[in-house]
Amino acid sequence: MSGSAALSAAKRRRAVSTDEKPPPTSKTNTTTTTRQRGQQINPLQVLNQHHMKLDVLYERQDKINKMLNIEESVEGEESEENLIDRLENIEKQFTNKTSVGNENKLLQQIDDYKNEVDELRKIILNVQSHSVNVSLEMLEMKKKFDNVNEPDEELETDIADKTETQNHN
Repeated sequence: MSGSAALSAAKRRRAVSTDEKPPPTSKTNTTTTTRQRGQQINPLQVLNQHHMKLDVLYERQDKINKMLNIEESVEGEESEENLIDRLENIEKQFTNKTSVGNENKLLQQIDDYKNEVDELRKIILNVQSHSVNVSLEMLEMKKKFDNVNEPDEELETDIADKTETQNHN
């Protein structure tokens, strides 16, 4: 397509004819063309829309001021306390109150847990030492029992030998 053909095609697309409806190419194109045809916005309407938007913004600002407990100051007067300063003061009060109280409680809980863990360690060590002592005593008893049984077997073999010799005689 040549430059002049592209230019004339662009002019045809942009031209507004009152007799024909242009073919709808997309939804956004149709809404903009109907606005251009049907509604010509004059400066007074723009000003009215702007005023309505400002009213909405002022209402929202008033709601925010009420929520934050901010009083509007007269021009030239400083408000009693800046919002940021008020917020910082509240944060300081909150951190001072909670950190000291919670810190002491946490330290006490940590000490309690440490004492409980130490006590459990002592109990475990006592149980382990007791079980080791019991197993050692059992081994000693087993050795003694085995020693007692061995002489009996020797004794029985001695007695059996003697009886055999007596029987042979």
